[in-house]
Amino acid sequence: MKQIIYLFATLLLLNSNNAQTTDCGTNDPALPVILGGPACDQTINYAPDELTDVKYVRITFHVIQDNLGNGNIPNNNAGQQFLLVDVMNSMNNVMRNMSAMNLPTTSPYFEDSKIEFVVENFFFHQNTYLWDFNFQNNMNNPLAVVKGNLLYNQYVTTNPAIVDKTNSIHVFIIGNMGQIFQGFAYGSTYMVMPSYEQFLVGDFWNPARLLRHELLHNLGLPHTWSGDNCADTPNNPNCWNYNTPCCGQPNTGQCLVWSNNMMDYNAARTALTECQLGIVHSNLVKNVAINKLVANDYCNKNASVIINNGLINTWNNSRYISGDLIIKANSTLIVKCDLYMPKDAKIIVEQGAKLVVDEGKITNKCGQLWEGIEVWGNSTTSQSDVSTHGILEVKNNAIIENARVAVSLHKRNPNGSGDLTTTGGIIIAHSNSTAITNCTFKNNIKAIDFLPYQNHLTGYPNIKKRETSAFINCVFSWDGTGNMVALGELPDAHMTINGIHGIRIEGNDFKSDDVTYVDEGQRGFGIITIDADGYINEVCNFPTAPCPPLQEDGNTFEDLWVGIDVVGMSNLSRVLIKKNTFTNNRYGVVLGGSKYTTVNQNVFNLPTSSYPLTTGGDAIGIYATGAGGFNIEENEFYTIFGSSGLSNYGIVVNNSDGDGGLVYKNNFYNNIVGTLSSQDNSLLKVDCNQYYEGALHQYDWAITSGTLMNQGSCNLLLKPANNTFINCTVGGEANIFSTGTPFIYSAIFGDLPNCVSPTVALNPCISTTTNLCESYITNPLNPTQIIAILGIIKNEIAALTLNFDGGNTTELLTTIATASNGITKNALLAASPYLTDKVLITYLNTTGVPPGNVKQVVEANSPVTNKVMGILEGMNLPSGIKNQIDVIQTGISERMLLENDISYLTSEALQLKNEYIRQSLDAQQFGDVKNRLTDGGTNQDKADLLRLVIADDQQQATSLISELRNEADTLRAEDVNSMEAEKIEKVCDFFDNVKNRIVQTGSFDGLTTSAEQNMRNLCSTNGAIAINAQNTLRVFLNEYVNRFAEPIIANSGAKLMLPETVNQSTVVSNYQLINYPNPFNENTVIEVTLPKNTTGQLVITDVLGKELLRFTLTKENNLLEVEGNQLGYGIFFYSLLINNELVKTNKLIRMK
Repeated sequence: MKQIIYLFATLLLLNSNNAQTTDCGTNDPALPVILGGPACDQTINYAPDELTDVKYVRITFHVIQDNLGNGNIPNNNAGQQFLLVDVMNSMNNVMRNMSAMNLPTTSPYFEDSKIEFVVENFFFHQNTYLWDFNFQNNMNNPLAVVKGNLLYNQYVTTNPAIVDKTNSIHVFIIGNMGQIFQGFAYGSTYMVMPSYEQFLVGDFWNPARLLRHELLHNLGLPHTWSGDNCADTPNNPNCWNYNTPCCGQPNTGQCLVWSNNMMDYNAARTALTECQLGIVHSNLVKNVAINKLVANDYCNKNASVIINNGLINTWNNSRYISGDLIIKANSTLIVKCDLYMPKDAKIIVEQGAKLVVDEGKITNKCGQLWEGIEVWGNSTTSQSDVSTHGILEVKNNAIIENARVAVSLHKRNPNGSGDLTTTGGIIIAHSNSTAITNCTFKNNIKAIDFLPYQNHLTGYPNIKKRETSAFINCVFSWDGTGNMVALGELPDAHMTINGIHGIRIEGNDFKSDDVTYVDEGQRGFGIITIDADGYINEVCNFPTAPCPPLQEDGNTFEDLWVGIDVVGMSNLSRVLIKKNTFTNNRYGVVLGGSKYTTVNQNVFNLPTSSYPLTTGGDAIGIYATGAGGFNIEENEFYTIFGSSGLSNYGIVVNNSDGDGGLVYKNNFYNNIVGTLSSQDNSLLKVDCNQYYEGALHQYDWAITSGTLMNQGSCNLLLKPANNTFINCTVGGEANIFSTGTPFIYSAIFGDLPNCVSPTVALNPCISTTTNLCESYITNPLNPTQIIAILGIIKNEIAALTLNFDGGNTTELLTTIATASNGITKNALLAASPYLTDKVLITYLNTTGVPPGNVKQVVEANSPVTNKVMGILEGMNLPSGIKNQIDVIQTGISERMLLENDISYLTSEALQLKNEYIRQSLDAQQFGDVKNRLTDGGTNQDKADLLRLVIADDQQQATSLISELRNEADTLRAEDVNSMEAEKIEKVCDFFDNVKNRIVQTGSFDGLTTSAEQNMRNLCSTNGAIAINAQNTLRVFLNEYVNRFAEPIIANSGAKLMLPETVNQSTVVSNYQLINYPNPFNENTVIEVTLPKNTTGQLVITDVLGKELLRFTLTKENNLLEVEGNQLGYGIFFYSLLINNELVKTNKLIRMK
């Protein structure tokens, strides 16, 4: 049997002809009323205001007749008219038109209680036993309780016609009460009262008066005399009505002041105090059982609530909103408690309005999603003009959850697109205190959505300012408990920032805790930036500067598909990602087609991917593809868990384009692959990184395809490379594994890797500047210093370039065409060893050149390039001369070393220029950026300048595209298959589409059919611009491309300098290995001392790992003389094997 608690009894004595007599109040238990504590728990805060909607409470009538169907209100039109119309209208009319309190009170007057009652259902039952409530004028008789429970159990609990037993107050109209007119309420469940006598005389007023009294008991109100904890409730003088005898004093006087409070015994019952209303409304909102009685449809969107009073409105109570909530200009709403939004409804903060969510929570309680908050701005005005921009503040542990898009900083059109004229809405998600979590965005498909807006100085649109919006110490999460899970909705991104400049995101947590998303691709993104710039970095939880390191709190990104996705399309936008922690994300940071991004001092805890290295994996700390001008510095990459056969990567760089990039001073711990580069990285610098051994480690650095710039330089003006590699084993890991085009790695001998592929030419620096790997972060160069160093480098490049062809290529070509063989040979030898391919090929193609002259010129410039060797192969040279030329094609030519120095100087200048631009973008010095790119004048500078101006200066954009197309035509004239020309043409094709759209609509906001096809054509090509095109289709057509690292095919490039059969597992001591002289010219002696009872081998290889000589050693002391003509010129290595174990490798240099 359902447990029923008897809470209240009300007693009213009326005679059969409605004559009223006086009755005294008796004590009953008062429900607790919360007067202190948090505002949301203080019941008085729930008293209705002008924005409170009417709560409709469901009641169900049960008319109990005797077994013959008599003795009570009949089941006919008259009976139904009496209860359902007359009594209900009378009751609700008083509820919406209450009287002022007769007795003195501190309560303000409330005319409308904002509470009404509606009939859910209507039943007639025949049961004489339960109809009979004649208890000798005493409803306190225990049998009344027994019968009340029987009524509820029989006609509600076991009634199949009533599906939901708890969504209505069940009102039992009983009979045979004689002259007693009274009722009693049982919790929030049911009440019992008579009405037959009143029906017979047409009196609906008294039943309505008793009914609202008892129903308010059901809703939580006690009698006023019982200590109801309401300070504003007047003391009941026990007067029934005006000029009636005073209760308990019938012979001493008449009542001159009488109560009209609904919870007193009086003849009116037409008033309630603020506190009483607060109790009822609080229960209707917060009490689970009473809340179920509310008939209002708060799950589906209905009428809007509009705040347009020009005031600061503070809601210190929880509320259900019936539809959209619209805050008009000059009005402010402060939400301190829970706000429940219906499905598909939204909150609109119009221009000049403000919403503050301070400790409150906005959500949907119906298992559905609401649309979220729209903060409207004005795309043409400064955010300093607050009258034209809406403002949202979220602070002090506020929560926004269960929305499709929690916050849009613009108006959203019915089709879900954004209105680009209303961008620039402001959100401030932080407070003055950094010691607390300021806000939480939980279980929203997307939490934050920005569309393009450029803040500026008021009245000066060309003077740009940083975005006002900021997020500090907030939490963004999907935890599996939200409505979206039950609805089958997948996470999108916690934050999308499209075309916003200078936003601050500091000390926040971005995570996906929902283990139901088995497919990691469903885990969502942390932050997506699209042609945006901002600062995703640490916050200082310390009141004064400088900030102690332990008080720095970076953002965290955990269990996401992508932590931060930096998406570049058409703008020159920079993102700073600093001092954050990335844990178990499939991709920590993705730089896709972006420019000048900084990723510094972050920590990456990498998962492993089930994809093997041979197919290309996707568990990557930083993935840069089509990005340029970036610097990735002083990050740490850890792999804690995993097993063999899997893959993960610390850093992957693919197609770093003409602006190059810097991978500097990073630490890699137990990563399967530390660094991988692929495609065009001809200007990528990888230096001062440290790779640490681990059980999962396989490759320090892998180059899977394409070109890589020469790393390091022995030029005294520059520095050698100083990456620290693991001491790899012959049968295990590789320091540098490469299947790309050959490149030179220059470092001092002790810093050279000892395990590389043949395409890696090792160049030991004998005398050079020391590379101390200084921190660029703690000791940055300022713009003035950068400009000064750029000048020095420019002069050095000019001086070194004069070495090619003796400084006069044209003169040598003229000599070849007009002079005798002897004069030509002498002129070429005088310019050697720095002859260019153009001069060499012209000379070799000249008719009548003596083979001996060919040998001398080629030998002086060897080893020569493959192009020159191809010409030589086609010449009819004597076999002896041909063999002599072939023998010396080993090592590194002087010209290659000079080209390396120039290339490295050019790269250093590029890195400095990139740093200058990054600093200028941070300082919003766009004029300096424009000047630097204009002064540079390279094709890449023009392409970057095009990104900077295309949105604002169509004339200059058109001019730049024209200049670039002319450059491409020039290159095509020289080489019809020019790769550089093709790259320039792709850039022009892309930006023609961008420019045309901006001319048509004012912004790059979509694609025409033809532009879409053009983008698809670009997507199918190689190169960085293809990434920009892919991103364009992603943004406008929602076409996302999954990216993987390129496969590492172990047998496609030898990774070792010694035979695979060599075992290097045992340490051998008591040996000696030296040579003298070194460097040498004619010959050198290698001295080898072996331990007793051992044998050995000495192997000499070139820098590409090709074996040139091998000696078998059987004696303890060995002297080996090596003649120079056995090797050629350049750098070589000699390695000692003892009992088939590699024990040491030294460098050997033969100079001319």
